[in-house]
Amino acid sequence: MLLLLAACSGAPDDSGGPPPGPPVLPDFAACVIPAGAVPTDTTASIDDESLSGTIVDAGSGEPPTGCLDRERWIGGSQDGLDSALTVWLVLENDAGARWELSVTSGVFPDAAGLVGEAATIVSHSQLAEPFAGQPAETAVSLAAPGFRGWVGIAGGVDALSPVEPLTLGEGDPEAAWSDDCLDYELRSLTGTDADTTLTAPTGESVGFGDIALYSAGVVVATNPRCSETMGGYIGAATWSFPH
Repeated sequence: MLLLLAACSGAPDDSGGPPPGPPVLPDFAACVIPAGAVPTDTTASIDDESLSGTIVDAGSGEPPTGCLDRERWIGGSQDGLDSALTVWLVLENDAGARWELSVTSGVFPDAAGLVGEAATIVSHSQLAEPFAGQPAETAVSLAAPGFRGWVGIAGGVDALSPVEPLTLGEGDPEAAWSDDCLDYELRSLTGTDADTTLTAPTGESVGFGDIALYSAGVVVATNPRCSETMGGYIGAATWSFPH
């Protein structure tokens, strides 16, 4: 999976040779939409939902509704997500309305054991504004009696709020590359709780007691050479099985 991290035009870098190419980031996506119907209104730039009800269905693989096919709900410009890395669930409220939550990461736990549980989903989606330097944001949290989970995609760690009590930060560089407009570094992701700081390399998880932290990549953009650029990319997930 490769995200579009810059939208610009300008003179190429003439440092004497082609810059190294960008690394392939892990497949990573999340969405929440009404079950059975993909929304057709894409005019609102920000969409916030808070939903409570009962989990009535769950599974893995291709979700029943095609929300992960829609660029707006992923938080990037990638396609071709591997459905084998996807887990999904359906939440039904007291009025009988159903909503689907889908997460693609390869590490988020299967929700099949939560069927029949009361749960709350809180989601946030913001469209990208490339020429204003505003990357897309997607954040989804799920809370049930035996589970807390969160997925976040944004332009920086300050925009992400994982499962408490963790806070996130940027770790050491793992790779570097350039394009016409920006220089990039792929960095590890750090998580800090009350006692310690741990580092999750891209595509890997670390554990804080009953809380796991997964890094889908921290891409930091610097040294702009064009008048119109997008920022970096942060993808992360946390989940917890409370005692």
